Amino acid sequence: MKISVIIPTFNRVDILKSTYNALVMISNEINMEIIIVNDDGKTNPELIIQKLHISHANTKVVNNTKKGAASARNLGASLSNGKLLIFIDDDIIVNSETLLSIIKLHSKYDKIMLTPLWRYSPKMKILLKRKPFGRYRLLYDYTAIRGESGHEFLNEEKIYCVDSLASFCLTIKSDHYKLLGGMDETFPYAGCEDQDFAMNAKEKNFTLLVDESNIVLHNELDRLNRKNWMQRQFKGVQGYVLLAIKHPERCKVQLWYENTPIQLKDSLSLKIKKVLKCVFRQKLILACFNLSISVLETMHIPDFILHRMYAIQSGIYINKGFLKSYRENAHCSYNGQ
Repeated sequence: MKISVIIPTFNRVDILKSTYNALVMISNEINMEIIIVNDDGKTNPELIIQKLHISHANTKVVNNTKKGAASARNLGASLSNGKLLIFIDDDIIVNSETLLSIIKLHSKYDKIMLTPLWRYSPKMKILLKRKPFGRYRLLYDYTAIRGESGHEFLNEEKIYCVDSLASFCLTIKSDHYKLLGGMDETFPYAGCEDQDFAMNAKEKNFTLLVDESNIVLHNELDRLNRKNWMQRQFKGVQGYVLLAIKHPERCKVQLWYENTPIQLKDSLSLKIKKVLKCVFRQKLILACFNLSISVLETMHIPDFILHRMYAIQSGIYINKGFLKSYRENAHCSYNGQ
């Protein structure tokens, strides 16, 4: 089975190079094409080809004239020739065992969508362990999407049915992707457009699977610092509001009801929590809070104190991003009443 590996990217050529080189190393074992979709829409594809030292004959590099990860994936899919689409992020490293296992499962079962699990690359782990914020991420940055609701799929060991999937390494047959109409391009940033796509697929009787026996490596070496990570929280959550517009059941979860504006039905403790978030997200106060964390990091105080402060900081940036999207889309969204 020929596969099409589609990689959206945005100003990350150095990181993308590791992802691409890993694919080239296994290209003699697997019939594949590689489609790199440059999502900044400005960089000359020839420059990317030059920087990556493109060596795989069946590689395409194209510019996405629209905006967002969803449109980049749709463009890549429209240019593909493989029977199986494998969407991977530009900081994910895969090996031949992972791809061969994915191909086997898609050959064996129809109407499935599948992801492996990810773990930080060895180099990422070494670097993260050196600083308290890195150690915080190692403890709290990733939870297997299976959660408590997943159940084993048929007789496949360590493969679980789930309610949603992420797109760091999302796999689906090409015909099925077309049948589902691709991803919704109204999502502004990477974040939640993949969940929306997976939920739509499930509504059309697709089975969503996580293969916990398969691991890919997360290699975001350019996003080790706290500032970049908080910005990712701010942008990523904005898609959640759009997700809730389309799937109102998502308005019943903690992320929604803890970040919407204060409502009469809120408990006293929730109202206090929302007021505190309102205070801390003010520009000057947030700047002072961020500075205080930086100072405390230099004082080598215990990790558990800093970890608590990182959690609060993350909650503030999530709240800022959520409310920005909520206010822009409140006229057409479920309002929690």
